[in-house]
Amino acid sequence: MKTNLYLQELSGWQWEICGFQKAALIIEERLDAMHKNIKSNAVKHLLIGRLLERFLVEEKELNELEKAILNEKEAIHQLKLNKESLQQLEKGHEQISKRISKEEQVFPALKSDYYQLLEELLM
Repeated sequence: MKTNLYLQELSGWQWEICGFQKAALIIEERLDAMHKNIKSNAVKHLLIGRLLERFLVEEKELNELEKAILNEKEAIHQLKLNKESLQQLEKGHEQISKRISKEEQVFPALKSDYYQLLEELLM
């Protein structure tokens, strides 16, 4: 009878041990999944860090390019102003040239009139 009791008790323990083994396997699987998840999270964090560094470098280069564009726009603006000034100078030069040309046409007639008047006065 004791043997039966021992066998029953042993059977109960085996049942408990089997349950514990199943629980241990489930826990081990969950730990493996968590470990893989932790590794993938670490890899993700590393990738995010690298992308952030790359983003910062790209942003710095973009800022430098924007500054260069602003400098180029300012240079173009100055060139336009210089071009307008040059055009105004050329226009003024053209007007002066026209006036000189008119004066050169009028001068011989005035000279002739002057000599004629002088001649009349002297006579």
